[in-house]
Order: sequence, then C-alpha cells, then structure tokens
Amino acid sequence: MLRKLAPYLLISLALSSFKIKAQEEFAFTFEANGDQAYLMMPGALTSNFKTVSFWLKPEVDWDSTITGETPILVKDKNYPNSTWGGRFQIFLSEGHIKWTMADYDNMGGSTIESDRSTWDRDVWYHLAFVIVPNTGMKMYVNGIEQADTDSRDFLPPPPAEGPDEPFYFGCWGSTLQGQPKATIDEVRFWSVARTQQDIRVNMCRRVHCANNVRASFNFNGGSTSVLGDECNVYSATAGSASLTNHVIRSTAPVGDVSFNKYRGDWLNETLIKVPNRDTIKLSDVRLPGGEGIHIYANYQRPRHQVGIPDTVLHFDVMFGVWCTDVSGQYDLEVAMPRRKNAPGTDCDDCTYIMSREFHNTNWNLRPEASINCTFSLDDESSFGRKWREEYFVIDELYFNPMLPDTSRICSNQSGNINAFFMQNASYTWSDGVTGVGRSVNSSGTLWVKMEWNGCIKYDTTYVALDPVPDFDWVNDTTICQGDSILLTCPIADGVTYRWDTGDTTRSIKVGRRGVYVLVVNNGKCSFSNYVTVRVIRSLEVELGPSDTLMCLGQDIEWDFIEGVGDYLWWNGNTSGEARVFNMPGTYWVSLENECFWVSDTINIDFTDCDCRVDIPNAFTPDDNYINDETGVYTRCYFQYYEFAIYDRWGNRVFYSDDPHARWDGTFRGMDSPEGVYIYELAYRRWTGPEEPVVKRGRMTLIR
Repeated sequence: MLRKLAPYLLISLALSSFKIKAQEEFAFTFEANGDQAYLMMPGALTSNFKTVSFWLKPEVDWDSTITGETPILVKDKNYPNSTWGGRFQIFLSEGHIKWTMADYDNMGGSTIESDRSTWDRDVWYHLAFVIVPNTGMKMYVNGIEQADTDSRDFLPPPPAEGPDEPFYFGCWGSTLQGQPKATIDEVRFWSVARTQQDIRVNMCRRVHCANNVRASFNFNGGSTSVLGDECNVYSATAGSASLTNHVIRSTAPVGDVSFNKYRGDWLNETLIKVPNRDTIKLSDVRLPGGEGIHIYANYQRPRHQVGIPDTVLHFDVMFGVWCTDVSGQYDLEVAMPRRKNAPGTDCDDCTYIMSREFHNTNWNLRPEASINCTFSLDDESSFGRKWREEYFVIDELYFNPMLPDTSRICSNQSGNINAFFMQNASYTWSDGVTGVGRSVNSSGTLWVKMEWNGCIKYDTTYVALDPVPDFDWVNDTTICQGDSILLTCPIADGVTYRWDTGDTTRSIKVGRRGVYVLVVNNGKCSFSNYVTVRVIRSLEVELGPSDTLMCLGQDIEWDFIEGVGDYLWWNGNTSGEARVFNMPGTYWVSLENECFWVSDTINIDFTDCDCRVDIPNAFTPDDNYINDETGVYTRCYFQYYEFAIYDRWGNRVFYSDDPHARWDGTFRGMDSPEGVYIYELAYRRWTGPEEPVVKRGRMTLIR
C-alpha cells in the first residue's frame, strides 16, 4: 500500500565549488553480443571476509519461469550435485536469489533465499550477503534485510584433498559456463559483518578502501584481462575472448556522497538538514512500508552530456533520486538560499534545472523556472520517471553575445560579425537580421539580442571601415648574376607586411630570379602585388686548349647556345657556330650580354698523321674487277699534285691533278697495248718542303 509523506524529506548538500571534470564510471556485463565472460576472484581475498556486496542489473526479467540454476558468485569444486565439493554459492533459482554455504563433506549445507521472486530488467538492485559472528547468514536487497536466515557463521573451509579454489563471478567454477544475462558494479568485500544501517549508508556512495573494505572493484580501470581493485591489493582475472564489449558505462545509482531514509510507515515522516548551499526537498513521497529512498550526489560532471549546453562553465553538483521500490513516486524542490542572499546576483535569471532518466544519456531541460531561487518539480511520476531520476542545476551559464567594442571590416567588401554561438539560442540584430552571424558593408552601430529558453542578453558593437592599402609597382626588374636588389613597399606606416618568402618587413633583399609576392594588411583589408626578378647569368666560352695540333683532314667545330648573348668570331660571323678545316692559324670568339663580356683564343696547326705514296709496278685491265686500274695510292694531303703516264713513244696516255683519279689502261677510248709505261708524279704537301717532290718510274700493263 502506498503512503504519502505528508510534510517533506529535506536534505542539504554541503558541497563546495569544484572545477569541471568529466566523470566516467564503468560496470561489467557477463554477456555482450553473444560473447560470454566471467570474473575469477583470488583465493587470498575470498578465503576470509564477512560481507560481500554489489549492484546487479538483470538484462531480462527474472522470475520463476527461468528454469534451472543461474550462478552469480560461486565457489563449487565439482558443481552442486557432486558428491565431493564444499560450496559458496549465490545463484538464481525459481525466481529467488539464493545463498548456500556447505562444507566439502556436506551436500546439503545452509541455504537462505530472497523475499523477492521477480526482478525487472534494466533495474539496478543492491545485494549484500553478511556472515554475522554468533548469528549466522543474512541477505539484504536494496538495504532491506530478508526474512530468511541461517545460523551458519563461517565460510566453507578449504578441502583436505588439495588447495582451495577461487570464487567465480558469473559462471560455475567447474564448467566456466552458465553466465547470467546481467551487469554488476561496485563489487565490495568487507572484513567485518556490515549492519543493515551500514549497508544503507554505503550502498549509494563510493567507499574506495575505507571502513574495513578489503577490496573494491568498480571496473573503472579499463578493459584489460586483469581488473585491479581500488585498494591496489587484489586483482580479478577476467575470462573472455575480448573484454572490449564487457566493460561498459555504468548507470548504477552511486555517487560521491549519499543520504537515505527508510520507514515502516511513511505517514507524517520528516527529515530536515540544516541548509548549507543548495537544499533538496523531497515531498509527497509514495512508497510501500519498509522501503527507502536515497539521494546520491556526484562532484564530477557527467561524461555523456547530450542536451547540456556547451556554454556551461561548471555546476556545484549532479544528484540523483533513487527509490528502493520501482513503485516509488515523489515531488522535488531545489532551493538555492546562498545564491539568493549573494549581493548583486539574481538566481532566477538564466538559471535552469536539467534531468535525465538513469537509462537515458540525454539530458532534458526542464520547463520549470526558478521562482525566488527555488525550482519546484511537482509529481515527477507524471514525466514517466517515478522512482529514479538524475538532476543538476545550471546557474553559471556562459551566456553573452560577446561582441567586440569595435568590429572592423574592409571598405571594399562585405565583412562578417558573429556573436557567441550557443546551441538552440536565437539571435536578432538591430536591423532585423536573424542568426548568430551576419554580413555588414557599412559603418555604424549594431546591437544583437540573444535569447535561450527565456534568458535574454544584449550586446553592441561599432562597425568601422578599414581603407584598402593598394599600391603600384614596376612588376619586372633585371639584375646581374652575383648582384642583389632591395624590394621595398611604397606604403610605410600603419600596415603589416607578409612576403611569400616568410619575411614580414617592409623591404627584402633578393639575389635570385623569381616572382616575389607581397601582401599588405591594413586591419581587415589586404592588398597584394608582385615583382618578377630576372637574373642575367654570367657568360662562358671555351674553344679548347690554347695550342692545338690536328691531323690533316680533320676539322674542328664549335656550337654554342644561342640566345645567351651576342657572338663575334674572327671572321665576322655572329652565330653560335664555327668550323676550321686544314687551315692552321689563330682563331677567337667573343660573347657579350647586358652584364658580361668574355672571349677565348685558340692556335691550331696541322700535320700529316699518316702520309705514304705508293704506285703499283703492274696492273691487268682485263675487266675482271681485280687490279683493273692503276694510279697513286696515298693518305697524304697535298697543296699541289700532278700525275702523268707515258707510253714508250712519249705519248701522254693519262694525266690528273686529283690524287684519287685512276688510269684504266685506255687512251682515247682504245685499249692500250701491253708493255712498259713511264709515270711521273709531282706534288707538294701541306706540311713539308716548299719545293715540289718529283718521282718517276715504270709500270707494266699486262693483258
């Protein structure tokens, strides 16, 4: 039966201001995308403890329709129905969560079970199992002691047959199978038996390693195969092909601090705390008798911030409300007395409250406004949230258009003015233009109105026009190789310079060819111009060694590149080419351009490198193409040459001044008779004596 809390439940969060720091909390799920995983707890930890507690969230509805037994936290040497094996077993059976402890020689053992036999999917439940000395086994669900108990007050001893085995979270130890469809978080082993009040105080807050905690596993260290506890003493070994999908973001109702209230009858119950900063007031609470309500608060900003304005600087606290029963309902009031009393502040101006359901990462801006520094959220159940919700107050929202005092634009073009961007905010400018940014092309004063969910801010700017820094340049210039030139911008004052060389000075000194670009900036205006620098390269001509000796019949040629300057040769030629053949002498060439003049001279002499004169003494002109002709055979070069052949009567039958000419044995078209003929050779070589050389002899014509 639901009862109303007539007055209210009032809790003050005594929290100091803190810097923004995103919070990332994780949990461990046993089954992810078809892959199963489990945790193996070390024997050194599980051999001596009095309390184990953890949060558990079924991923499917658990009730009596689930057949068989599903392991949660077990130590079973050879499975429950074995004839040998001491056991510690927390498992699901017939809708109840059961806890069994048995010695190795005792198949039955001691078992207790939860009052509850149905467990809703996607709902977090806190479970605690306590071994109370001289009293026995106790189980707590959501901080409420269950009716079933047992007098056994000690853990199963290790077996005589061998070493003790570890505890397994999420599987049977003998088969490593049977993973439950569930997620766990904040697994804690305590060295002392915790009371019901202890459990209620600690279940919704992080305890780390204080207050007799032997080990605390919150899975925030990452998805490695070895998961360390916060005390840095013990490590749990994870079994899975890949843990990437098994360590997931947690949504358990756990914070840095928490407060709670449990009552057998909620009628006329009141809890008042002295306000210190913000006061959370829960009223009209509807819960079954014996159930409780928790408020947990986090100092850190949530990691997932979908829906939160990106201009939120920081907030004092994020808090959540959690009822131990899903039928719970409540009204909420958040008062801000210290903000109200702070001088020069208006806590109702641009202050908001946001909330989200525990399973939803999107934050929702609530429509309730702050009135006299208080938010009143009546009947939260009407939003479908009922028993679980998280909240935070935005009271330091960076909300200002942030226009500069002066906005400068270039006088020859339009410019843009942008206010500070805020998601879902609207902007209206003084001339009716809407949007966070707008273009302008004239000087004058502009203001903008920025509005977001009823929060309105104004800002003003003056638009000033910057003149264009244009200038003229002679865009082409020439220098000689080895020289340099100083390029200087005609504009001297009130501007900045940026050359494409990286220089930022007014002038630069250059000595290489290329196009040099200068951009001159004057406020929002810029102007660019360029100079093309051409470099006249130095000249070079080389005819060869100054004294050159060549063989007669050889020539020497020069072919220089055209267009680099003006050529002049010894013979008046002005092209880039020249040739000398069999003519000793002195030769020169000069080359000149706008910057340079060069020349070169060469002395050439010729000699007969292979000079020998041979005249056969017989030949056979019988048309068999063998020895059919006669003459002078030589490689010599002649300035003067004459060769004549006479018959025995003194008639000249052949004459030539060509060293390559031959006599074929005919005279005036008729074959000359066989016999002896007289020849006479006279010549003068290019090198040698000035007087001609005369040779006479005989040759025989044979037919």
